[in-house]
This record gives sequence, structure tokens and C-alpha cells, in this order.
Amino acid sequence: MPSVPFLSCVAFACLCLWSGSVVAQDRVIVTLGGDVSERNRDQTGPDDVTFFRVMGVEFESAFAVTDGMLSGLAQESLAAPLPGTEGPEMVFTGPLLDDVAALAGASEKTLAPLALDGYQQDITPDLIDAHSPIFATHMNGVPLALGDLGPAMIVFPDQNDTTLDEELGVLEVWAVFYIEVK
Repeated sequence: MPSVPFLSCVAFACLCLWSGSVVAQDRVIVTLGGDVSERNRDQTGPDDVTFFRVMGVEFESAFAVTDGMLSGLAQESLAAPLPGTEGPEMVFTGPLLDDVAALAGASEKTLAPLALDGYQQDITPDLIDAHSPIFATHMNGVPLALGDLGPAMIVFPDQNDTTLDEELGVLEVWAVFYIEVK
């Protein structure tokens, strides 16, 4: 008969494996903070031990968007070269940025996606309405990974206008983990 410590270790390992699959399935991909009407995340504080604090991000109201929430939205695909390259086109897939904003009650507001390296750009409602950027979570069918372009990136459809494509290109923030809503 197995010993109690052995059974405890087995039970603990099973619990870790089970809870790990739940967490991985419903992990937070992006947090929208600021002028949001929906809230499912507590405000940040001076004693938080989070990446938000490291990056100087503070908010009173925020909405955390999970993998499950994103996969529940209509998915769009578009072909575009990697931002800043003339390379071959990749197929980016994800929900419309406006649909992600709507989850947090942030439609028709300026969105400022923030990358893990601190790069941030304002995307105004008129640009979102006119060009329908996507909140890409996959490239060529593979989830965007941290350390590459993930967990998500903003991608605008090709406009067939070199000047406009360059203007929109600077708004294609990758490695997005937070969106400030203004």
C-alpha cells in the first residue's frame, strides 16, 4: 500500500496539472484600463508586485480579457507583411480591435496599446472605424508567443496606398499587454 506522503504528492501533482490546464485555457491576454465601463479587475496600487507597476501603468478601472473571451468573438484574418518589413505576407488572425474594446465598454474611444518594451501609440475612433484593425493573436495559424510578437498585436489591413500604409504601420503595436482607454 502506498504511503500517505506518496499519495499526497500524487494528489498535489494531479491538482497542479488540472488547475494548470484551466489557467492556460483562460489566461489574460490584455487588460484595458482607464475610461472603461466594464470592470473585472481591481485597480493598481503602489504595493502591487506586477508588471503594470514596473511599467508605470496605473488604473482605477480595468477589464482583463482572456483567451476564452477573445476566441468567443468573430475572428478576422488578413494577409500583411510583418510591420516594418518588405517581406512576405503573413496571415494574421484575431477579433476586430473594436470588438475587443466593446468587451470593456470602450467602443468609440481612443485606444493606446502598450507593448512590453514601452512602445505606445494612440489609435483614434475614426481610424478604427475607417480601417478595421484586428487584435491579432495568431500568425499563420500559430498563437503569437511572448518573445516574438505576442501575446497580441494590432494589425491594419493593407490600404494599397504607400503613404497611408506607412502612417498606419506605426500604429501596429506588437507585444501588446495593456490598452489605455482615453
